[in-house]
Amino acid sequence: MANRRSYVRYDQSGSVNIKTESDTPNIFKGDLVDISFMGFCVYLKEKIDINTPIQFELMADLSHRPLIGRGKIKSIREAPRYGIQGFRIGVEFTDINKDEIEMLLNQIQSKIARGKINKDINGGFPF
Repeated sequence: MANRRSYVRYDQSGSVNIKTESDTPNIFKGDLVDISFMGFCVYLKEKIDINTPIQFELMADLSHRPLIGRGKIKSIREAPRYGIQGFRIGVEFTDINKDEIEMLLNQIQSKIARGKINKDINGGFPF
């Protein structure tokens, strides 16, 4: 099956704080699964509806400062983890400093090139 994504996704651990943009906002804390130039995947114990606009603060383990921006929920999949029910949530960036995400992805690529972390989850290297 051909990969329909335009950008490489990289395995990356870290933490993500999400706040829904609504009259009664909800706050969620989750674990980063992967990241690309256009968005990220987060593991949450709670479900957020598709197309929900959010604000987020993402802290990748290899980063020195959080990535802060806005996005919207693009995908949801039930995904038990460690025997606990949860959800893999795909987030598309809608408002983010592109220089910041590019810098983070460059750090990941540098670590890959030096053999410090695994290659991207699409099965190949981006360069």
